[in-house]
Amino acid sequence: MAHGLGTLWVAGSSKYVGNWIYDVQEGYATEYYEDGTVYTGEFKGGAKHGKGKMQWVDGCCYEGDFENSFISGKGTYKWTDGREYTGDWFENRMHGFGRFTWPDGKCFEGNYVNDKKHGFGKYYWSPNVYYEGNWVNAKQHGIGVCHTHDRIIKGEFRSGRMIRIISEEKLVKEELTGENPSNNINYNEMNNQRNHVDIGVNNMNDIQNAKDRVLNLNVNSNDKKMELINKMNEELDDNIENFNKKIDTKFTPHNNNIVTALNNSNLNNLS
Repeated sequence: MAHGLGTLWVAGSSKYVGNWIYDVQEGYATEYYEDGTVYTGEFKGGAKHGKGKMQWVDGCCYEGDFENSFISGKGTYKWTDGREYTGDWFENRMHGFGRFTWPDGKCFEGNYVNDKKHGFGKYYWSPNVYYEGNWVNAKQHGIGVCHTHDRIIKGEFRSGRMIRIISEEKLVKEELTGENPSNNINYNEMNNQRNHVDIGVNNMNDIQNAKDRVLNLNVNSNDKKMELINKMNEELDDNIENFNKKIDTKFTPHNNNIVTALNNSNLNNLS
Protein backbone atom coordinates (compact mmCIF):
# COMPACT_ATOMS: atom_id res chain seq x y z
CA MET A 1 0.00 0.00 0.00
CA ALA A 2 1.36 3.38 -1.03
CA HIS A 3 1.42 5.89 1.78
CA GLY A 4 3.66 8.96 1.71
CA LEU A 5 5.83 10.15 -1.15
CA GLY A 6 6.02 8.04 -4.29
CA THR A 7 6.18 7.92 -8.07
CA LEU A 8 3.89 6.22 -10.57
CA TRP A 9 4.76 5.78 -14.27
CA VAL A 10 2.08 4.77 -16.76
CA ALA A 11 3.30 4.16 -20.33
CA GLY A 12 1.68 6.44 -22.92
CA SER A 13 -0.08 8.42 -20.24
CA SER A 14 1.63 10.23 -17.39
CA LYS A 15 4.02 10.15 -14.47
CA TYR A 16 2.86 11.15 -11.00
CA VAL A 17 5.40 12.30 -8.41
CA GLY A 18 4.00 13.22 -5.04
CA ASN A 19 2.07 12.25 -1.98
CA TRP A 20 -0.19 9.22 -1.46
CA ILE A 21 -2.62 8.31 1.32
CA TYR A 22 -3.75 4.69 1.39
CA ASP A 23 -3.18 4.11 -2.35
CA VAL A 24 -4.80 7.39 -3.40
CA GLN A 25 -3.14 10.54 -4.74
CA GLU A 26 -3.61 13.07 -1.96
CA GLY A 27 -1.72 16.29 -1.28
CA TYR A 28 0.86 18.19 -3.30
CA ALA A 29 2.35 16.56 -6.41
CA THR A 30 3.55 16.99 -9.97
CA GLU A 31 2.07 15.10 -12.92
CA TYR A 32 3.97 14.86 -16.21
CA TYR A 33 2.20 14.02 -19.48
CA GLU A 34 3.64 12.32 -22.54
CA ASP A 35 3.10 15.42 -24.72
CA GLY A 36 5.15 17.62 -22.37
CA THR A 37 2.30 19.10 -20.36
CA VAL A 38 3.01 19.46 -16.64
CA TYR A 39 0.58 19.90 -13.74
CA THR A 40 1.89 20.99 -10.36
CA GLY A 41 -0.46 21.40 -7.45
CA GLU A 42 -2.88 19.78 -5.07
CA PHE A 43 -4.67 16.44 -5.37
CA LYS A 44 -7.59 15.11 -3.38
CA GLY A 45 -9.17 11.68 -3.71
CA GLY A 46 -7.11 10.91 -6.81
CA ALA A 47 -8.13 14.06 -8.71
CA LYS A 48 -6.63 17.50 -9.22
CA HIS A 49 -8.33 19.48 -6.49
CA GLY A 50 -7.31 22.77 -4.88
CA LYS A 51 -4.64 25.17 -6.08
CA GLY A 52 -2.56 24.18 -9.08
CA LYS A 53 -0.82 25.17 -12.28
CA MET A 54 -1.04 23.53 -15.71
CA GLN A 55 1.76 24.36 -18.16
CA TRP A 56 1.51 23.28 -21.79
CA VAL A 57 4.58 22.69 -23.91
CA ASP A 58 3.65 25.52 -26.33
CA GLY A 59 3.74 28.09 -23.49
CA CYS A 60 0.05 28.39 -22.62
CA CYS A 61 -0.66 28.06 -18.92
CA TYR A 62 -3.41 28.13 -16.31
CA GLU A 63 -2.94 28.84 -12.64
CA GLY A 64 -5.69 28.79 -10.06
CA ASP A 65 -8.40 26.55 -8.67
CA PHE A 66 -9.21 22.96 -9.65
CA GLU A 67 -12.17 20.87 -8.55
CA ASN A 68 -12.42 17.13 -9.26
CA SER A 69 -9.85 17.60 -12.05
CA PHE A 70 -11.89 20.36 -13.68
CA ILE A 71 -10.74 23.98 -13.89
CA SER A 72 -13.33 25.42 -11.50
CA GLY A 73 -13.20 28.38 -9.15
CA LYS A 74 -10.94 31.36 -9.75
CA GLY A 75 -7.84 31.43 -11.89
CA THR A 76 -5.81 32.93 -14.72
CA TYR A 77 -5.29 31.49 -18.18
CA LYS A 78 -2.54 32.95 -20.39
CA TRP A 79 -2.14 32.43 -24.12
CA THR A 80 1.20 32.62 -25.90
CA ASP A 81 -0.01 35.53 -28.06
CA GLY A 82 -0.50 37.77 -25.02
CA ARG A 83 -4.19 37.24 -24.32
CA GLU A 84 -5.11 36.70 -20.69
CA TYR A 85 -8.25 35.89 -18.72
CA THR A 86 -8.55 36.21 -14.95
CA GLY A 87 -11.79 35.37 -13.23
CA ASP A 88 -14.36 32.72 -12.50
CA TRP A 89 -14.36 29.23 -14.05
CA PHE A 90 -16.74 26.29 -14.00
CA GLU A 91 -15.84 22.88 -15.43
CA ASN A 92 -13.14 24.14 -17.81
CA ARG A 93 -15.10 27.17 -19.06
CA MET A 94 -14.98 30.86 -18.30
CA HIS A 95 -18.16 31.19 -16.27
CA GLY A 96 -19.00 34.06 -13.94
CA PHE A 97 -17.24 37.41 -13.60
CA GLY A 98 -13.88 37.90 -15.29
CA ARG A 99 -11.46 40.23 -17.02
CA PHE A 100 -10.11 39.41 -20.46
CA THR A 101 -7.28 41.44 -22.01
CA TRP A 102 -5.78 41.45 -25.50
CA PRO A 103 -2.20 42.40 -26.40
CA ASP A 104 -3.36 45.49 -28.33
CA GLY A 105 -4.82 47.00 -25.15
CA LYS A 106 -8.48 46.10 -25.51
CA CYS A 107 -10.21 44.72 -22.46
CA PHE A 108 -13.52 43.16 -21.41
CA GLU A 109 -14.72 43.19 -17.81
CA GLY A 110 -17.98 41.48 -17.07
CA ASN A 111 -19.95 38.30 -16.95
CA TYR A 112 -19.30 35.09 -18.88
CA VAL A 113 -21.51 32.05 -19.41
CA ASN A 114 -19.96 28.96 -21.01
CA ASP A 115 -16.96 30.85 -22.42
CA LYS A 116 -19.04 33.70 -23.88
CA LYS A 117 -19.81 37.25 -22.78
CA HIS A 118 -23.30 37.05 -21.34
CA GLY A 119 -24.95 39.48 -18.94
CA PHE A 120 -23.62 42.89 -17.96
CA GLY A 121 -20.13 43.86 -19.09
CA LYS A 122 -17.81 46.61 -20.27
CA TYR A 123 -15.68 46.38 -23.41
CA TYR A 124 -12.80 48.87 -23.64
CA TRP A 125 -11.20 49.91 -26.92
CA SER A 126 -9.07 52.28 -24.80
CA PRO A 127 -9.33 53.52 -21.21
CA ASN A 128 -11.69 56.35 -22.21
CA VAL A 129 -13.56 54.67 -25.09
CA TYR A 130 -15.80 51.82 -24.05
CA TYR A 131 -19.23 50.17 -24.18
CA GLU A 132 -21.14 49.13 -21.09
CA GLY A 133 -24.38 47.24 -21.13
CA ASN A 134 -25.98 43.88 -21.69
CA TRP A 135 -24.54 40.97 -23.66
CA VAL A 136 -26.23 37.84 -24.97
CA ASN A 137 -24.21 34.96 -26.41
CA ALA A 138 -21.08 37.14 -26.86
CA LYS A 139 -22.99 39.94 -28.61
CA GLN A 140 -24.18 43.34 -27.36
CA HIS A 141 -27.92 42.90 -26.99
CA GLY A 142 -30.39 45.16 -25.22
CA ILE A 143 -29.77 48.63 -23.80
CA GLY A 144 -26.17 49.80 -23.73
CA VAL A 145 -24.10 52.96 -23.47
CA CYS A 146 -21.11 53.98 -25.59
CA HIS A 147 -18.61 56.27 -23.87
CA THR A 148 -16.21 58.28 -26.00
CA HIS A 149 -13.74 61.03 -25.18
CA ASP A 150 -16.39 63.74 -25.64
CA ARG A 151 -19.86 62.19 -25.43
CA ILE A 152 -22.08 59.46 -24.05
CA ILE A 153 -24.49 57.72 -26.41
CA LYS A 154 -27.21 55.44 -25.09
CA GLY A 155 -28.79 53.04 -27.53
CA GLU A 156 -30.46 49.75 -28.21
CA PHE A 157 -28.39 46.86 -29.55
CA ARG A 158 -29.44 43.69 -31.27
CA SER A 159 -27.02 40.81 -31.93
CA GLY A 160 -24.00 43.10 -31.71
CA ARG A 161 -25.34 46.05 -33.71
CA MET A 162 -26.80 49.36 -32.56
CA ILE A 163 -30.29 49.68 -34.05
CA ARG A 164 -31.38 52.98 -32.52
CA ILE A 165 -30.04 55.88 -30.46
CA ILE A 166 -32.06 56.60 -27.33
CA SER A 167 -30.15 59.62 -26.03
CA GLU A 168 -26.89 61.50 -26.43
CA GLU A 169 -24.99 63.61 -23.95
CA LYS A 170 -22.08 65.78 -24.99
CA LEU A 171 -19.50 66.22 -22.27
CA VAL A 172 -18.66 69.85 -21.49
CA LYS A 173 -15.09 71.01 -21.81
CA GLU A 174 -14.57 71.62 -18.08
CA GLU A 175 -15.32 67.97 -17.33
CA LEU A 176 -12.51 66.87 -19.59
CA THR A 177 -9.75 69.43 -19.38
CA GLY A 178 -10.26 71.84 -16.51
CA GLU A 179 -11.21 72.32 -12.91
CA ASN A 180 -14.91 72.60 -12.20
CA PRO A 181 -15.34 75.21 -9.46
CA SER A 182 -18.74 73.84 -8.47
CA ASN A 183 -17.32 70.75 -6.82
CA ASN A 184 -13.58 71.45 -6.70
CA ILE A 185 -12.72 68.28 -8.61
CA ASN A 186 -9.52 68.57 -10.61
CA TYR A 187 -10.38 66.78 -13.83
CA ASN A 188 -6.88 67.15 -15.21
CA GLU A 189 -5.56 65.13 -12.29
CA MET A 190 -8.42 62.65 -12.50
CA ASN A 191 -7.86 62.06 -16.22
CA ASN A 192 -4.13 61.68 -15.68
CA GLN A 193 -4.80 58.99 -13.10
CA ARG A 194 -7.35 57.31 -15.32
CA ASN A 195 -4.98 57.29 -18.27
CA HIS A 196 -2.44 55.44 -16.14
CA VAL A 197 -4.83 52.61 -15.33
CA ASP A 198 -3.17 49.45 -16.53
CA ILE A 199 -5.42 47.36 -18.79
CA GLY A 200 -2.60 45.64 -20.57
CA VAL A 201 -1.88 48.38 -23.13
CA ASN A 202 1.40 47.64 -24.86
CA ASN A 203 1.34 50.46 -27.38
CA MET A 204 -0.03 53.93 -26.62
CA ASN A 205 -0.72 54.44 -30.31
CA ASP A 206 -3.58 51.96 -29.94
CA ILE A 207 -5.26 54.33 -27.50
CA GLN A 208 -4.86 57.31 -29.78
CA ASN A 209 -6.12 55.37 -32.78
CA ALA A 210 -9.22 54.36 -30.85
CA LYS A 211 -9.87 57.96 -29.88
CA ASP A 212 -9.40 59.12 -33.46
CA ARG A 213 -12.04 56.70 -34.68
CA VAL A 214 -14.71 58.14 -32.41
CA LEU A 215 -13.89 61.74 -33.30
CA ASN A 216 -16.05 61.15 -36.34
CA LEU A 217 -19.08 60.73 -34.09
CA ASN A 218 -19.36 64.50 -34.22
CA VAL A 219 -21.84 64.24 -37.10
CA ASN A 220 -25.48 65.28 -37.28
CA SER A 221 -26.96 62.05 -38.58
CA ASN A 222 -27.86 59.37 -36.05
CA ASP A 223 -27.61 56.79 -38.82
CA LYS A 224 -24.01 57.85 -39.43
CA LYS A 225 -23.19 57.62 -35.73
CA MET A 226 -24.65 54.13 -35.53
CA GLU A 227 -22.71 53.14 -38.64
CA LEU A 228 -19.45 54.29 -37.06
CA ILE A 229 -20.21 52.54 -33.74
CA ASN A 230 -21.08 49.32 -35.55
CA LYS A 231 -17.85 49.59 -37.53
CA MET A 232 -15.92 49.59 -34.25
CA ASN A 233 -18.03 46.69 -33.04
CA GLU A 234 -16.89 44.56 -35.95
CA GLU A 235 -13.60 44.15 -34.08
CA LEU A 236 -15.46 42.19 -31.42
CA ASP A 237 -15.98 39.34 -33.86
CA ASP A 238 -12.21 38.83 -33.97
CA ASN A 239 -11.91 38.64 -30.18
CA ILE A 240 -12.83 35.00 -29.70
CA GLU A 241 -11.83 34.32 -26.12
CA ASN A 242 -11.80 30.54 -26.18
CA PHE A 243 -9.81 30.19 -29.43
CA ASN A 244 -7.02 27.63 -28.96
CA LYS A 245 -7.78 27.14 -25.27
CA LYS A 246 -5.75 24.10 -24.32
CA ILE A 247 -8.26 22.23 -22.18
CA ASP A 248 -8.70 18.59 -23.10
CA THR A 249 -8.99 15.10 -21.66
CA LYS A 250 -6.21 15.81 -19.17
CA PHE A 251 -8.88 17.50 -17.10
CA THR A 252 -11.42 14.67 -17.30
CA PRO A 253 -12.21 13.55 -13.73
CA HIS A 254 -10.58 10.22 -13.06
CA ASN A 255 -9.35 8.09 -10.22
CA ASN A 256 -5.57 7.76 -10.31
CA ASN A 257 -5.19 5.37 -7.40
CA ILE A 258 -2.81 2.46 -7.39
CA VAL A 259 -5.50 -0.18 -7.81
CA THR A 260 -6.49 1.37 -11.16
CA ALA A 261 -2.86 1.51 -12.22
CA LEU A 262 -2.18 -2.10 -11.29
CA ASN A 263 -5.10 -3.18 -13.46
CA ASN A 264 -3.61 -1.27 -16.38
CA SER A 265 -1.36 -3.43 -18.57
CA ASN A 266 0.61 -0.29 -19.55
CA LEU A 267 1.90 0.20 -16.00
CA ASN A 268 5.66 0.70 -16.12
CA ASN A 269 6.78 1.28 -12.58
CA LEU A 270 5.62 2.27 -9.14
CA SER A 271 8.04 3.40 -6.46
